[in-house]
Amino acid sequence: MTLDPLLALPLVASAVVISKVSVDAALLNVYLPVLLLLPDSFTWGWPPLSPHQYAIIPIGLVLIWYVVIGRWKVSLIDVVTFGFIGWTVVADFHANGLIDIADRVMTPITIAILPYMAGKLLIEQTGMRYAFARRFAFFLFIDAIISVYECRMAVNPFRSTLLSLFSAPVVDTWVTQLRYGLGRTAGPFGHAILMGAVISIAVLLHRYGMHVGVWEERFRWLPTFGIKKSWVILGVLILGSAMTLSRAPWIALVVGLIVASTGTSPDRWRALKRNIVVLAVAGGLIYFAGKAYVAASDVSGAGMYASNEDIASVEYRTQLVSEYRQIALTRSVWGWGSTSWPHVPGMVSVDNWYLLLSLMYGVTGTVLFALMMTVATARLLWVGMFDVNLDGAQRALLFTLGSILIAVAVALATVYLGSQLYPILFLILGWSDACLISRPERTDAAPSFAFRKVIA
Repeated sequence: MTLDPLLALPLVASAVVISKVSVDAALLNVYLPVLLLLPDSFTWGWPPLSPHQYAIIPIGLVLIWYVVIGRWKVSLIDVVTFGFIGWTVVADFHANGLIDIADRVMTPITIAILPYMAGKLLIEQTGMRYAFARRFAFFLFIDAIISVYECRMAVNPFRSTLLSLFSAPVVDTWVTQLRYGLGRTAGPFGHAILMGAVISIAVLLHRYGMHVGVWEERFRWLPTFGIKKSWVILGVLILGSAMTLSRAPWIALVVGLIVASTGTSPDRWRALKRNIVVLAVAGGLIYFAGKAYVAASDVSGAGMYASNEDIASVEYRTQLVSEYRQIALTRSVWGWGSTSWPHVPGMVSVDNWYLLLSLMYGVTGTVLFALMMTVATARLLWVGMFDVNLDGAQRALLFTLGSILIAVAVALATVYLGSQLYPILFLILGWSDACLISRPERTDAAPSFAFRKVIA
């Protein structure tokens, strides 16, 4: 007897919490832990859905009702976000017709539309801002602790545990990569770069939580020898990022921290000027260092400076764009579809989201995605800089959310937007829009800890 139907259990759990408590409690206590602690490569049903896709369905039904009764305020971010999502569906239908139509419709609904709606309607309006930031960071804290095993043993405990209970994924490419003799930890996210990107988001949210003071002094169950709880969590998150051995998320995190620091500085204009200079100088150094690194990989002495895996990774990404550019331009408007684009022999994995977008949904899809990210980020940073009525916590949040979007955009240059990072991005986009269209009244009061009973 297979246990695969249990993968749909989050649907029941989510429905029960909604009926007994509230829809925002279901987002915080069911959807978020399932999203951040369980791999999404294990699926069941027709169309096949992962646990977090099942968890969002009951929440989504309530959100649709909220729209019907007029709780939705249309915004520019709505237009560009649904424009991108809509194009992916239409372009995929244009390329593949009615093949797997149920899956092609249900997937964008459960990993993009409903997470976006949840972010827009259930975080700011319910006073769940601090609880959400805490919970997100804490779950990645747990992921990082568990992932120490993968780093040392090169065996992913998330995947191995679920393999003992459920059927293996139909397409199973999950292999722990090695670098410098250590396992590159992927946690429940399927790839080390994806985990690195999600941990970067957690660090930025945790930094915001530390800034506004939402953490208790100590753990109730873990001795920290006098070190504050918030610093222990930050240290473990940084360790988790380090264990991915992924350079792009490290760079993305640093860029995100620089951007976020503008919103928490006493003099944001001075901080802005300083940070622009820092980013320009750092960007130049990274560019020239990258060119030198690529050049070094072409000479026989490259092994003196980098591992063979490092060199192979750089060479692969260097050749990737040149090999696939012409294929993408052949169907520059509609693309080839999400699963039917031609593969260059030996280059099955397109480790660049922007290139992959052009292959799947045409240059049109890439432009729409860039527009979505740019509009949301620009609005967050613009309001954060110029709105004089914002209190310190709100201004810091706008810059934090903007820094997250920038960090994700940087990381996606070396990995596809997949696994749980996809719904997380749309959740953040929805939350960002909520912060812009429904700002709370100005207050200098410290955040309340009334939510602790919910998240303890």
